[in-house]
Amino acid sequence: MRRQRILALVKKEFITVRRDFSFALNIFILPLIMLVIYGYGIRFDIQYLPTVVWDLSQTPQSRDLVEKFFASGYFRAAGMVDGYGQIEERFDKGKAKLALVFPTEFGSRLARGEKTAVQILVDGSDNNTATLAVGYASGIVRGYQADLVVGKLVQKGIRLPFETPVLTEESRMWYNPELKSVNFIVPGIIVVIMSMMGTVMTAMAIVGEKERGTFEQVAASPLSGMEFLVGKIAPYILLALVDMILIVAAGYLLFQVPIKGSFALLFLFALLFVSVTTGLGLWVSSVSDSLQGAMTLAFLVTLLPSILLSGFIFPIENFPAALKALTYLNPGRYFIEALRGIYLKGVGISVLWPQAAFLSLLGASLLGLTLLRFKKRLA
Repeated sequence: MRRQRILALVKKEFITVRRDFSFALNIFILPLIMLVIYGYGIRFDIQYLPTVVWDLSQTPQSRDLVEKFFASGYFRAAGMVDGYGQIEERFDKGKAKLALVFPTEFGSRLARGEKTAVQILVDGSDNNTATLAVGYASGIVRGYQADLVVGKLVQKGIRLPFETPVLTEESRMWYNPELKSVNFIVPGIIVVIMSMMGTVMTAMAIVGEKERGTFEQVAASPLSGMEFLVGKIAPYILLALVDMILIVAAGYLLFQVPIKGSFALLFLFALLFVSVTTGLGLWVSSVSDSLQGAMTLAFLVTLLPSILLSGFIFPIENFPAALKALTYLNPGRYFIEALRGIYLKGVGISVLWPQAAFLSLLGASLLGLTLLRFKKRLA
């Protein structure tokens, strides 16, 4: 390979990007927009879930339990209702996600020490939110029940004739102690954006050559297949790495998500991953002859796997065996494992070397297969 030829092609690509506003928009503006939308829009926790109350009891006990719900921070008052019809109406209009129904004898039964219940109705159209809401609500009710038992014992002056060991739990959340979903989401957003940038931009650049009729000029030039590939993908690897730095900085400034591990290691993994995605973009361009077809195929092979098959949203451990096996071919799986290890755990290459090895193998395989295909095309 001759360096001057490659540098000339790299310079040509940068000039093309500078002159094409849509390229600049896709490379610099679109990733930041996606980061903001994903970062603020995707949440795996709940806060201030709108809650309505149908209180047939109207007693201090029911009001006390309602106050505990709203003081928790998980639920917020969305008004009082007078029947199941109003609850259904609020659910249908999205004005409430949870309802508390207290029976008429709720307070009197508790005062007499009899068994009673509070009905918790949840809008189950959002499975994740409904599951979390039921768990939080059940915890609040159990805590209220424990307070009642202790209060009854104190009122009656009951003391046990012997001391008993008291078992308590001490929970500690490592790596993400506040359980902020944004700390879990930002690394996944980096995977989605970089996979799209590397693949889509590379595919558009080469297919654009075909549509403009300049691809044949390249074929007639003294450039070898390897020189053509290196000269074509080098600018987009650099631009994707610039994107990564922008996303990391924006993630810290907007969502206060710090990097606990080494930024140099993060940069290394980003380089490996973007090499794979640009190789994928080269393959897309080798089987597509139009920009529309290239973009459609690029989004299909990057966006869906990076979201659905990488572990970004759904745990890979829960996948069926066939899908779980398919994830081993998805570079996003290894990159997101590395990102979360660096971001949240602060681990180094001694732990993440398998991910680096798999990304290197995938990248070399893709570039090798694409080089063979382009050699035939340029021959």
